[in-house]
Amino acid sequence: MNRNTERTISPIRTNLRNTHLALSGSSFALLLIASTFAFTSLFPTNAYAANTAQAKPASAIDLTIYGNRYAQVEEVRQVDLLAGENTIQLEGIAQNYRPDSLRLISVAGPSQLVFNSAVYQQANLNKYQLLSQSIGKQVTVRQDGKDITGTLKAVNGGDELVIVTSEGKVQVVSKTDSVTVDNLPSNLTSSASLVMEVNASTAGTYTIKFMYETTGVTYSIKHSLVYDDNVSKVLNFDTFVSLYNDSGTDFKNANVHLITGSVADDDAPGGLRYSPQSFSDSQKELRLPQEAAVESVGEQKQYTIPGKVNLANGQIRQTQLLAATNVSVARSYIASASSWDQSNDKPISAAVRLHFTNDQTAGPGRAIPSGPVKVYQYNSTQNLQLTASAYLSEKAAGECFDLEIGRTSDVKFTHTLVKSEDLSPQPPANPTPNYRQKSVWRYQHQVTVHNYKDRDVEVTLELTKQAGNTTIVSSTPALSEDNANKASAKQTVGKQGKQNFEFTLEVSN
Repeated sequence: MNRNTERTISPIRTNLRNTHLALSGSSFALLLIASTFAFTSLFPTNAYAANTAQAKPASAIDLTIYGNRYAQVEEVRQVDLLAGENTIQLEGIAQNYRPDSLRLISVAGPSQLVFNSAVYQQANLNKYQLLSQSIGKQVTVRQDGKDITGTLKAVNGGDELVIVTSEGKVQVVSKTDSVTVDNLPSNLTSSASLVMEVNASTAGTYTIKFMYETTGVTYSIKHSLVYDDNVSKVLNFDTFVSLYNDSGTDFKNANVHLITGSVADDDAPGGLRYSPQSFSDSQKELRLPQEAAVESVGEQKQYTIPGKVNLANGQIRQTQLLAATNVSVARSYIASASSWDQSNDKPISAAVRLHFTNDQTAGPGRAIPSGPVKVYQYNSTQNLQLTASAYLSEKAAGECFDLEIGRTSDVKFTHTLVKSEDLSPQPPANPTPNYRQKSVWRYQHQVTVHNYKDRDVEVTLELTKQAGNTTIVSSTPALSEDNANKASAKQTVGKQGKQNFEFTLEVSN
C-alpha cells in the first residue's frame, strides 16, 4: 500500500462505550455525531491515551466568512503518531468554537486511522492547573528568597501548597514568590484546542484535513464612488471589505472567502475609515489592486480575496475587493408625483439617479455585493468631497440598476392640482339594499420643474398610481405606463428655465 495514500472517513462502527470512525477511502466526509463529544473547559487527565501527539501548526487555512454571523475554518495539519492509541492535540482553535461543528474531511498517512472521540478544550494553562497536574512530582518553591524542594502532595486553592521534602518533613507553604516544576504537562495549553482520540494501525506522519465553525469572525462591505457630473462617469468604483476577528485565535496565511446572498444578508457594523482621495483617478501612479475572484456556490456568490491574509485576534483588516474606472452612467433628475397628490406650492428638490448598465463595455460588468455606498465628487480645487450616501443591493453581472445619490438644490419642482371634477353617476331613484354608489373623479395636474443650473438637464416625472382604478386620460409629454402602479415621462429643461408636465387622471372607487 502507498504510504501517502489519502484516506477519508468510512462507515461508523459503534459500541456502547465509544463511537469509532474508521478513516479510509478518498472523498467522503462525515459530520461527527454530537453524542461522541464532551465539551469541557478542563480536559480530564485520565482521558489521555498513552501517546499524546502535538499536531503541527496548520499548513493551509481556508477561512469562509458568512456576513456578520459566523465563519467556517478549514485546516490541514500534520501529526506524528505511534502505532496504537493516540491523543492528538490541535492547538490554536478559535475560542468561539461552535459546539458540534467539527467535521473530518480527509486523512492521508501510512495506514488506517480509527477516530474514537473528540473534545473541545478551552485554554487551561494557569497556575492552578499547572500545580494540580504536578501533584506527586518534584517542585521547587521560592519563599522569602529561600528555595524549598520536595514532592508536591496537595494544592489548596492555588495559594497553599503541601510539600514533603527529601528529609520527610511536611511543609505547608503559602504566599510563594515562585514555583518551579520539571516540565509542562502536554494537555495544558494557552490557546483553545481540539483533542482527538484515535487509533493508528501503523506509526508515521498523518495529514489531517478538518473544518469547524466559529463566531466572532465577520465582514462588512462598503462601496466608494468618485462621480464626475460633467462627463456622466464614475471615475472610480471601489468596493472595500473590512474583516473582523474576535474569535480568540489568529489566522495566518489564510485563503479568505466571503459568502454573500441570503446565507449572510445582514450588515456588519462598523468599518475602517479611509480617504477616498487615495483611490482617485487623479493619482496616475496608483496601480489598481488585483480584484477578488467571484464564483457561484450554489445560489450564492463567493468572493475570494487575492493572496494570503493574516488576521490576528482582535484585528480589523481592510482590503480592496473590487475596482473599476471610468464607468459610464446615465444621470437623470426625478420629479415624483402620485395620483392622490393635492397642490403643493413648496418647491421640492429633485432626486438624482445614476443608471448603470453594468456590462463589459460600460462597466463595471461584474457581480457586486450589497453594501452602503458613499459618493464623492471633486470641488474646484480638485479635493474630493462626500456628496451623497446610498445603499446598493446585491447585483449580478450584466444586471442594469439605478442608484439614487441624494437630491439637488438646483432642480426643483412644484405640484399643482389645477382642476377636480366629480363624474360620479347619479344614484338610482330606488336603490336596492346592496347598492353601492360608484365614485368617479377627474383630476387635472401640473408639475412645474425649475432648472437653476447653467446647463440643460433631463428630468423624469415618475407618477405613482393605484392599480386598477386610475386611468390616464391625457398627458403632455406622454406618460408611459411602466407597470400597473407606475408611469413616467421625460423632457429636457433648459438652463435657467422651467417646463411643465401636465396630465389628467380619472380615479374610480
